Amino acid sequence: MKVRSFEIEATPQELDSSTTLNELLRRMAGQSVRDGAGVAAEDAGSDDAAADLAATAPVTPARQDTIPGVDTEGQDAIRSLLDRNPAGDLFVQFLSETNGWQNVKTLGIKSKGHLLGTPLDYSRYLRLRKTGSQFGGFAYVYAQDGLINLRLAFTSDEELAAIAPDAWRLAVGHREYRVNIRITNESTLGQALRLARQAYDLT
Repeated sequence: MKVRSFEIEATPQELDSSTTLNELLRRMAGQSVRDGAGVAAEDAGSDDAAADLAATAPVTPARQDTIPGVDTEGQDAIRSLLDRNPAGDLFVQFLSETNGWQNVKTLGIKSKGHLLGTPLDYSRYLRLRKTGSQFGGFAYVYAQDGLINLRLAFTSDEELAAIAPDAWRLAVGHREYRVNIRITNESTLGQALRLARQAYDLT
């Protein structure tokens, strides 16, 4: 018999926002790690003002396979991530549709404590933001695997399943971003767009 013990020093908010810790605990308990990524609590706030200041340059399409909404500086990074995604073309359709909504901007991120002039980071995820909203991004999207983390919260699995049967609720992460769905086919693309539109309308 093996007994493992851990001593972790952190505030409740830090524990709640640690995706690494929560994944470790789920694995130890034999639970599914389907939740995937959720936006870290510290990222949701720090992305907004910093990214908005740095993303004033318009998108300038340079080639035929330009990714909708993504600034020129992020095109190569996102294209590289999409190369690993078997449903990358559907992810691009998601970006194309959502970037057609009024005042939507697709942004890279800036880490907490960034230095002035630091370029946006496109290697982790993109933030979909309704310009002028005080609520920040309505979705965080991951090109590598098609995961969409939405600024939504449902009170039950049944309520969410009625809109998007392939989506799931998160128990950890930022309290405002508690719904995930992964785009793998046309059906999940449609569900992701319905959820994204709802998140967009609420922000």
